[in-house]
Amino acid sequence: MSLKNIASSIKFVIREITEKPLRQLEDQTNTNIKDQKISPIVYQTWSDKYFGRTHFNSLKKFRSLNPDLSFKIYTDQDVDTYMESNWKKNDIYEIFKNSLIGPLKTDIFRYCILYDRGGYYFDISRGCKIPLNKLHNQDTSMIISYEDTECYIPPKDQKIFKLKRPFNHFLQWGLAFEKNHKFLELLLNEITNNYNFYKGKVFANPKLAILNFTGPGMYTHVMRNYLTKYGLNGVKELDVKFDGQGIFKIRGSQFRYHKIKSYTYLKNAKICN
Repeated sequence: MSLKNIASSIKFVIREITEKPLRQLEDQTNTNIKDQKISPIVYQTWSDKYFGRTHFNSLKKFRSLNPDLSFKIYTDQDVDTYMESNWKKNDIYEIFKNSLIGPLKTDIFRYCILYDRGGYYFDISRGCKIPLNKLHNQDTSMIISYEDTECYIPPKDQKIFKLKRPFNHFLQWGLAFEKNHKFLELLLNEITNNYNFYKGKVFANPKLAILNFTGPGMYTHVMRNYLTKYGLNGVKELDVKFDGQGIFKIRGSQFRYHKIKSYTYLKNAKICN
């Protein structure tokens, strides 16, 4: 092991000590119902509800910016229970059940619960600098924003070229939808239609396969098709990372991998059976 790697390991061990004991983050419930199409609740997922000191404080800060919203963390067990209870008779449940990697299941879950109930979804390592209801108005049924990464598949329709970032991936780590939104229906159908291609196949880069099957690649593909057909009616379009207000990595969030190894390092593996 090189001196650089040794120093990095020592630094992580020290950080791990300072981040403990882990703190339990309870759900935030708000009963003041807002008159808006997007349900006033933020869904997040993680293996459990225990977080390191810095990550815990960052999540609390995100919530304090949004006192008028409810926040609910779904643990792995909660996600499994929700999917079985609400989607067992749908074809998407078979894909969920046969998924071998957590982020693939999380992608499916976020689309399902937002279609079923509406609201916001944010990855547990992401956030926003301003209140979420400042990003849209009462009549907004969907927020779209962009990653700062380019999608190498060019748009097929001239309507897409009129968007703020026609060549970028649509942002997928922070979502906001009205209940039963047509886009989410189309997205779930497209994932289902592509299942046989990914089923049981070994991928040299499993992360890239997930990005294309259920992640930003698929999300961008379906979003382009949706906007081509239905336009921007009810859509709030924001520039990269919610007009620069999105936080890609909240403070302390990297510490969560002390419990669960990131799927980024997987090689030559299946993503689903």
